[in-house]
Amino acid sequence: MKIQLLLACGISLISAFLHADEYDSDARAYKAYIMTFEWPKEDTTEYIEYKNILSLNGIPKFTKQDESPTSSGNGSNGADIETINNPFDTYRKKIQRGVKVLTNHSWTLIFDRKGDTLSRTINSPPQETGYSELSGTINITLGRYLETDINLSHYQFAATAISTQSFNNSSKVDQIETQNQAKPLPSARLDITQANKTASKKLNYLDHPLIGTLLYFEPMELEDAIQQQALENLMSNIKKIGETNR
Repeated sequence: MKIQLLLACGISLISAFLHADEYDSDARAYKAYIMTFEWPKEDTTEYIEYKNILSLNGIPKFTKQDESPTSSGNGSNGADIETINNPFDTYRKKIQRGVKVLTNHSWTLIFDRKGDTLSRTINSPPQETGYSELSGTINITLGRYLETDINLSHYQFAATAISTQSFNNSSKVDQIETQNQAKPLPSARLDITQANKTASKKLNYLDHPLIGTLLYFEPMELEDAIQQQALENLMSNIKKIGETNR
């Protein structure tokens, strides 16, 4: 276990130093934050239609290590080179009594040049079956502004009832028992697509009758971002090793 951890540390740090010289003067770095939350359904006046799911094919499944925490960062930011507070933490504490916070992701982004697009996966904590209530992707393009293209799917879950037939020898009467033995699985889906352009250091709220989204981008020094990514990769590798050895 210790050897694996040392190897992970070494590989992450060496990779950071090797990639440091690959970036030119056009490279830009940001700390990106995105938080999604669900408004109470009873407060929504608009009709929202979910589509029934006929097959689970194509619906993403996640492991525990893919879980999106509802605290600052993405679970790997405890060793920041320069501490950057998650701008949503205070807001989350204020709103979580009235809404359901689904995701609270943050990433270190490095763009080689203008026009580059980086993609990241978004998902709420997976249930026991591996399916998340909210999942999707965000594509971020560096242009004159930071352009985001967000595609989310919000799922409703239902357990499948299993009917079993048992025979009672004493009464000679057939008994039908309905048991909710199946675990809840996605039964309906709502697809949400949102596009936005924003300058850095500007808090953006993307409105929707059910799912609200907050976006924020904080500029970073390129060297700090490279080291930060190395630390994030290191923590991710350590987490994977820990999960594998359980």
